[in-house]
Amino acid sequence: MAHNKDGFEVEDGQIDRTFTPRKSRSERRNASNWADELAAELVAQRSDDLERIPLSSHTLEAIRQAQTITRHGAKRRQMMYISKLLRAVEPEPIRAALDAESEGVAFAALERWRDRILAEGDAAISTFLEEHPEGDRQQIRQQARVAAKAGDKGVKARKQLFQLLREAAGI
Repeated sequence: MAHNKDGFEVEDGQIDRTFTPRKSRSERRNASNWADELAAELVAQRSDDLERIPLSSHTLEAIRQAQTITRHGAKRRQMMYISKLLRAVEPEPIRAALDAESEGVAFAALERWRDRILAEGDAAISTFLEEHPEGDRQQIRQQARVAAKAGDKGVKARKQLFQLLREAAGI
């Protein structure tokens, strides 16, 4: 569908008199900001994390090159190129993979907190609650005691402690 100089859509020589203004250059530029943000997020990822994201081999190679570039102008140009490549694909699968990756990182951190709480006790609980004040100190302390008492066979207690930590962290 083409537009004539007045902004009307023209199809096969027939002019549609309903006015549909074209997007201005700044509107088009603002609409492509999602690709720039996604490109920056992808370049910030570790190389082994990039393997789990559904990207074409060409886009993956461009991201790896951007990770090695140190000069500002060259990096900016490479980021623009990556954005261009990303605008040609659907962003939802990539965004979902990045969100899953960040959720996996958060879960790993909570697992480390759980192990630390079981090893150190009340001192680790206090440190955790300084970072996550939404948590219930009494429930976490009680569940930590149950899990520590059960030892290696207390899988259910460890899961319940993890669930409490997850609720406190808001994940």
